Amino acid sequence: ASAACRAAAVDFTVGTVGQQVVALEIDHQTADVTLVLRLRRPAGVAAAPEPAALAPSVPKGMRYVVRHLGLGKEVASGATDAVGKAVIRRKGTLFVGEIYEVEMAAGQGMQASATRFTVSSHHQEVELAVNRGHGEMTYHFTSALAGTSHWAASLPLPAPVRFEIRRIDADDAVLHEGVAGGAGGALPPAFTGTVGPSAGLFV
Repeated sequence: ASAACRAAAVDFTVGTVGQQVVALEIDHQTADVTLVLRLRRPAGVAAAPEPAALAPSVPKGMRYVVRHLGLGKEVASGATDAVGKAVIRRKGTLFVGEIYEVEMAAGQGMQASATRFTVSSHHQEVELAVNRGHGEMTYHFTSALAGTSHWAASLPLPAPVRFEIRRIDADDAVLHEGVAGGAGGALPPAFTGTVGPSAGLFV
């Protein structure tokens, strides 16, 4: 036995004529692996502080596929749990000493990601760094009277305008707040760099 192979044995009797072949079947050692998704900040917004309401978290149910690197064959697939983890423990799936690649598909505001790992003889955690999707967002304030026949339809909006962007769910958390001119503006990188939460604009 070794770290990569299970103990095995076979009985045989030495013959007296010709060359004798003794066959011994050797089985691979397998080990469990826990896949852990970790968020990393997209490039270009590292210096900007992230709003507390957007504390790092990974959506539940991120899909992943594990392939044997040398053979290119899929050996496991599934989805992560509520804390961004998945335990791969099916017997005969991950062989000790072999190199595999795990890929996570893009979805739920996350970018696709992949990493390679070598299976050790004991249970291990494989960390896969993932990025939130990155986008840009602007907002525009318009008068409720614009386009009507009201005498004030062309009157500029009062400035400055104080506004908030809130998460639309049970906690109604404030994602961003600021002051803008009457026409609107662009959101800062700390907010626009994050794809995901449903939000509302309030003044």
